Amino acid sequence: MSKTGRIPIALSLVSILFVSNSCPAAQKPGPHGGKVLKAGKAVIEFTVDKDEHPHIFRLNDKGETIAMDGMKVALKALTPKKAMNISLSRTTEGLGAEADEVEHLAGGIPMPEPDEYPAEISIKLGKLSKKFRFQYMAGFCAECGLPAFSCTCTVAKGD
Repeated sequence: MSKTGRIPIALSLVSILFVSNSCPAAQKPGPHGGKVLKAGKAVIEFTVDKDEHPHIFRLNDKGETIAMDGMKVALKALTPKKAMNISLSRTTEGLGAEADEVEHLAGGIPMPEPDEYPAEISIKLGKLSKKFRFQYMAGFCAECGLPAFSCTCTVAKGD
């Protein structure tokens, strides 16, 4: 195949990758408005409250919140200055709505400064051990009201 024949194929692959990574449907927020992370049957949702304290919920395959039951979770903020472990404790409080009063993990302090950096969540459930890394962004979207890191607004993503 000639070089000119390869260009359309390369361009179509790039466009497929761009669409799959920027499609809001692929980034659907969880029931608490947060980022859903999956590893086999272990599904968690990371979100923050209005004071930017982190909350981690365990979800079933229907997207409903379930008890943590033996799942160990660690949260790390990978700020430019240093990596910082965020202490998490089990609670049934934190997001303000009665429907959210289920067992989950919450951080005692807000996510640290600056406004954007990688975050890492490690989970252990039985023999499963997985680390998730994603870009944390402070604040909330003015249009949809979701935390900035889980916003699906095409306008906000384009800014």
